[in-house]
Amino acid sequence: MEKNVYKSRHKGSLTLGIQPLRHNSYRPGWDCHGLPIELKALAELKVKDRSTLSPIQVREVAQATARAAVASQRKEFLSYGVMGDFDNGYLTMDKDFETRQLKVFYEMMKKGLIYRANKPVYWSPSSQTALAESELEYKDDHKSRSAWVGFELDRPCRLF
Repeated sequence: MEKNVYKSRHKGSLTLGIQPLRHNSYRPGWDCHGLPIELKALAELKVKDRSTLSPIQVREVAQATARAAVASQRKEFLSYGVMGDFDNGYLTMDKDFETRQLKVFYEMMKKGLIYRANKPVYWSPSSQTALAESELEYKDDHKSRSAWVGFELDRPCRLF
């Protein structure tokens, strides 16, 4: 299958799968979560101190920003002649999409594919939100001043 990536001027991308010589019922989808959409929404609000907003307020503004971007991109795709089921596209912020994802997660959990382990949650102090691994930027010349110290315990921790 050939892959084409369409980059929008609206800071989004969509990967189109094209299967030659077959009927291709393309259903577009938009990932509407994450730091880029939150930052754009906050910029539109012109908020300097994010702590003045509740998480619900941030989500509401981010959803409105995402819906406006989706409408603009949909119009752009149609103007380029992209054929697809644009009336039934999916958004990752829609409740039915989230419900399907939770059902898949539950099935994976029942099969033992999901487990709990220690893993860091990367936090951005400047944007006050968790970051995905792909959103991290590392300095190649960074020298850590951290010290790893081991201590003996009188009794085991009961957190895990």
